[in-house]
Amino acid sequence: MNIYVFTQNIYLYTGIKHTLKKYLKANIVHITFNEVNDFVNQHYFLSDDIFILSSESVKLDFHLLLLLSKSSTKTIISRDNLNFNYNAIFQFSEIPENFCLRDLLQAIHLNPIIRKTTTMPKITTREKNVLIYTLNGIDINIMSHLLKISHKTIYQHQRNALKKFGIRKPRDIINLPTNFIDYICHP
Repeated sequence: MNIYVFTQNIYLYTGIKHTLKKYLKANIVHITFNEVNDFVNQHYFLSDDIFILSSESVKLDFHLLLLLSKSSTKTIISRDNLNFNYNAIFQFSEIPENFCLRDLLQAIHLNPIIRKTTTMPKITTREKNVLIYTLNGIDINIMSHLLKISHKTIYQHQRNALKKFGIRKPRDIINLPTNFIDYICHP
């Protein structure tokens, strides 16, 4: 069994490595987010592999999340302060942001996911348009003119779309996984 720990935090990796070595007979590998693309392109994932993702300071790449969700591996992700609901979309095992050994061991041994499916939020065409304009920094007045709808309606579309992603404020869009909005708006 291989356990891959995706984190920028060397102390977190070292703690996971030394602690899990006591409880599991596994090869534990540290992968930084700079090495993710090379790693994904060069490795074949086995069904008994486990991936532990911690996005404490770096945005996760959406394409990596999709790849892991389509694989037969177990993926454990620590919640971040954004409260983006990775579990609802990818059916990963979630652990708290400040997890302890018990949380990690329970996630490894419990909640087996037999078949993972990816469930993307369903957003309307108007919500997509408003999101794209918001990401591009377009002013509400210009959005209103371009879409021929009122300011109030634009704000409502924005709130509805953000709620589907599990975030509250438009400024939190930049904290979503990289490539996520592009995928949602242009699958």
